[in-house]
Amino acid sequence: MNGLPESYVSQPLDIRIKSQHRPLDERTLRVGESFQLMVATPTTYYLYTTLGSQSASVSVFEPTRDGGHSIVYSLVKEDGFYLSYDKVTWKIIDTWQK
Repeated sequence: MNGLPESYVSQPLDIRIKSQHRPLDERTLRVGESFQLMVATPTTYYLYTTLGSQSASVSVFEPTRDGGHSIVYSLVKEDGFYLSYDKVTWKIIDTWQK
């Protein structure tokens, strides 16, 4: 989910999703937009993204970390990338690279 503030409305978030073995999806998310990706364990899935001069490569699903959960939520914010299993408790998992 693109959780960036409204001040980023003119800066779309370009993302690519890739498994360990192949590219899966490429799209642009506007502020507030989200999308769903069905995964097959035991594969790790990565999100690659750019926002202006910042970039990131984040593992958004890791079998050892997330395998026991039926749904894993990812949230992109100004200070980094967050993970949740219930959309209530969020844990930061990575930050932007300049």
